[in-house]
Amino acid sequence: LENFDKCLLTLKRLYFTGGEPTMIKSNLAALEKLIALKKTDVLVSFTTNLQKLEPKFLDLLKDFSRVEITGSVDGYGAATEYIRFPSDWQSVSTNLLAIHNLSSKINLSIICVVQAANVFSVVDLMRWVAKTLPKNQIQVMPTILQDPPYLSVDILPDHLKAKASTYIDDALKDPEIFEKNKNYLKHIKTQILRENPRAAELRVKFKAYMNYLDQTRKTNFLRTFP
Repeated sequence: LENFDKCLLTLKRLYFTGGEPTMIKSNLAALEKLIALKKTDVLVSFTTNLQKLEPKFLDLLKDFSRVEITGSVDGYGAATEYIRFPSDWQSVSTNLLAIHNLSSKINLSIICVVQAANVFSVVDLMRWVAKTLPKNQIQVMPTILQDPPYLSVDILPDHLKAKASTYIDDALKDPEIFEKNKNYLKHIKTQILRENPRAAELRVKFKAYMNYLDQTRKTNFLRTFP
């Protein structure tokens, strides 16, 4: 915290990095120091995978006038558990609710990496957010995975592209989904429908990779993504 002390007087924004930022003791100490000095106008921000949050850390956040928390979640339910193995959806959803209900001063958003395996689940996540976290209009911001190319959304076979497109179109009619999230869904649809001349070759690599994951982790891709 020595370098932190040197910039206290001019500090405007404090961004915590991880592992899991709320579990790092020096981060907790930094918040306590700012509160003791009445420097609670500092913007506090961090990204979390929402697996485990320290309650005392969250409680201290209520003293600050500006807080930005970004949850990193790659789908809904069993899909995110598979992609973020060995994550636990129950913990993720419980912690999202805890942050959502913590304080109206906290700006909560979600980022997700969209890939071939989770295109349907990302839509489910947006529906879940709209229904379960309605107090604030929470953005679910997608990052379209580009590498490795065999996980890209544009490798899907034509029948799954058509199914995903229809699935997104149905979600776009949902009045509960935040308008910005609908725009994100339109972007995902555009990426899915791109032509990829290497798609057939890359699907072979996709299947091999999922088989490898299942063998090493004792998971079942086809059971998770029927």
